[in-house]
Amino acid sequence: MWEVRTGPTLAMLVALACGAVSARAQRQEVPAPQSQPSPDELARLGLDELIAQLQPIESETMQVGAEDVVDPASVELKRRLDSAVSLTDEQARAALLRSGALRLRTVWPANEPFTVSMRVPAWLRGRGVNLLPTSTALRPAWVVSTSETLSCGNPLIAAAMRARSQALGTLPVGRHRLEFEGRLGVGSTFDIFGPSSKPPELGFPRWQGRIAFDVEIVADIDIAIPCQSSPELDAAVRAACGVLVFGEGTEKFASFIVDDRAVDSDPRLRGIGLSLAAELLHDDRIVAAFDLLASTESRLYLTGTDRNPFGASLPEVPASAGEARADLSGWQLRVRGTNRDVLKLWAAKERWSGELVLPLAELIARGRELVPIAR
Repeated sequence: MWEVRTGPTLAMLVALACGAVSARAQRQEVPAPQSQPSPDELARLGLDELIAQLQPIESETMQVGAEDVVDPASVELKRRLDSAVSLTDEQARAALLRSGALRLRTVWPANEPFTVSMRVPAWLRGRGVNLLPTSTALRPAWVVSTSETLSCGNPLIAAAMRARSQALGTLPVGRHRLEFEGRLGVGSTFDIFGPSSKPPELGFPRWQGRIAFDVEIVADIDIAIPCQSSPELDAAVRAACGVLVFGEGTEKFASFIVDDRAVDSDPRLRGIGLSLAAELLHDDRIVAAFDLLASTESRLYLTGTDRNPFGASLPEVPASAGEARADLSGWQLRVRGTNRDVLKLWAAKERWSGELVLPLAELIARGRELVPIAR
């Protein structure tokens, strides 16, 4: 059985150096297989059975001992595509959804353009997918990668940012069946550097067909992603929050975080979106306010939002806050769940709508537990 890494991520370590910590609150809903077949066993599986073994992108790179290993099912599927094996419509749809290469919501608010997210899992590397809607009211969606060597990574980042949030168009309230003419083929450097308004050509197709999705457009975002608040859920959010204090002497600084490991490991928060509005209080006076998304997405990929997914610096907190005898009476953090940008939290089926008032001393103590290197 592969051991999925749950320790600090690179994003967390980079963010720590900048005074913030990566906030990861969402996990794919696709259940992992109960047991992982060996590569030889995977090679003998039919395509349908192989696709059923795919891991979501978030967990397709696994830690085995001191090495990172890519999901063997994803490696095997890529090997078959490289060997000119083609996918049926049903297989392409299943592979895209199961791996998280395509993310969409089946319930969507009418006041927002219907949006999909596309990414490149290991089995799709060097290739891309086009989805051309049969309805002229919607725009196409696509994601593309290339196996060619690029001298600059910025175009790849720009292409990934564009693909992860693609507004297709506005739909009226009601039930809709969205049909797409799809193509899975080889990407090229031109597809990365080319115009972002035109789908790539994608040569040597391994799938070419039609897939459909049933969606319901509702009147309000709180219908699409219902609110949830309870003492149990409030306690789970509280346990995931902390404040880190770094530095020495007067050069100390503080950051509020929602810890990714605490969120990922708590079943009470599974499928719960955390879009937070927070206020730092001193003697009941607001001295700072900020918003935060607890998300698996990196800052680069949360396009169309100014929310800070890594955490938030708190320069207003006194430099002595991290000291054992610091007087923190009167310092609190008020945290409230909102629906702002929660649609960008793709794994969220519901959202937290509660409110907590957290003593700063409690948050600093928890920060030391969440990230032991904080002092």
